Amino acid sequence: MSSLSFCRIYDMNLIPRSLFQQLKKGDFEGYSDKDLDRLYLYGQLVGQDRLTQIYAMVDEEKKIRGVLWLSIDPITLVLYVTLCVIDPGFQNYKKNITEVVNFCRKIRQQLGLKKVRAFTKNPNVYTKLFGAKKSKLTCVEVD
Repeated sequence: MSSLSFCRIYDMNLIPRSLFQQLKKGDFEGYSDKDLDRLYLYGQLVGQDRLTQIYAMVDEEKKIRGVLWLSIDPITLVLYVTLCVIDPGFQNYKKNITEVVNFCRKIRQQLGLKKVRAFTKNPNVYTKLFGAKKSKLTCVEVD
């Protein structure tokens, strides 16, 4: 399996729907096709936000195999991983996580940010592989 390269894009509409359709099984509770339609409707606006960075993960043939959506908090100087999804045929969990984490660290350093934060169902993977710490913050949801 070849490495994936990160290419910044400014329009979510460039990302194949099949990548986002994987999210139905993942971390986004209650995710539906209407949500995906709305993402494509506003995809260009999301990409134009100066505090948002969207990267297509492309293979050697320049075909999009994944997407990384990052948000910058200018007050706390934190880089948030909003979304990361990779085509199942290109998934190599340890390798992909390493590439994404290293890429986020590079951006954090370039922009002079303090931390990188992400939601995950598997925090132990990040603590073991990268020395990540579980945040003192707790995610809460209000209906």
